[in-house]
Amino acid sequence: MLAVALEGLYNILKCGKHHYIDEQGNNRFALIMEMQGSLDDLEELQTHPNHNIYAESLKIIEEFF
Repeated sequence: MLAVALEGLYNILKCGKHHYIDEQGNNRFALIMEMQGSLDDLEELQTHPNHNIYAESLKIIEEFF
């Protein structure tokens, strides 16, 4: 279930990157997530024992943050 949630999060951030950019060129969805502390949660998932969870969280961080 966590892998599906991360995939959905990736898709939301990808949509924001293409369609919801603010005046400074920032992804509005990524900014909201960062303000809510979600980046910390993604970083914590990098210690998950499942390699797929680690890889997906790393991919999100590298691409959008």
